[in-house]
Order: sequence, then C-alpha cells, then structure tokens
Amino acid sequence: MVTRIPRHEFRTDNAGELMAPIRHDQFDKLWRREDGGFLVVVEAKSTVDTRLWKRDVPTPDGKRAAMQGTRKYFMDILAHMRSRGRDFPSERVLARELTTALARGKVHCILVKGKVDGGQSAGYEKQQFDID
Repeated sequence: MVTRIPRHEFRTDNAGELMAPIRHDQFDKLWRREDGGFLVVVEAKSTVDTRLWKRDVPTPDGKRAAMQGTRKYFMDILAHMRSRGRDFPSERVLARELTTALARGKVHCILVKGKVDGGQSAGYEKQQFDID
C-alpha cells in the first residue's frame, strides 16, 4: 500500500499556512510506502512525445548537465529541498527521509507519460529509472 504525499503537506510556511506550489526544483509526485520507502514519480509528462528535462548541477570542476531520472538529478532536487528547509522545515525533514530511504534502496523513481488517441486518453506509459 502507498500513500500519496500531496505537495501542500510538505510545502507550508512557518505558521502552517499553505504556500503556492513551487514549479521547479521538486519532484512532481511523492508517495510513501508502508515499509518506510518511497515511490517517487520524478516526472509526469502530458504525452509520450514530451521529452525529459536536463538541468545544470554543481560539480567540483564546474556545472554539468544532469537528465531527469538520474541519481545526479535526484540528488540536486534533494539539495534544493534542504536549502528551502531553512524557511520550510518540513522540506528539510522530507529531504532527510528521502536520503535515508535512498541509502536503503527504498526509493523507486518512475516516469509516467500520457497516451492519447484522437484527443482522448489512451492510458499511459511507465518507465522505471535506476538511480542506485
């Protein structure tokens, strides 16, 4: 069994008021599993034709591109969550939980892309990433 973690549950200000969702530097969806692990939808794309994004991530010798679905990309998102944790402690806590789950091999990252047929939904395609 998995439990979805809505964005508003881990994105509140210090008074507990809901914040507008961030549109970047976060995972599209998160689910918590009963075994303490996470199922992370790294990216949800509208159609099978939508491409994955790349981002520049800091490296000791400068910045390098990291593609969605890679460990580098995943770790960069966690770094942004920890940084936001100064203002939003729940983000820091969630980043810590994800880091621990990743170290235990309990994080599963997937890509979901919608399929369409003549303007109608025709299901979806799913791909699992290897970020270990």
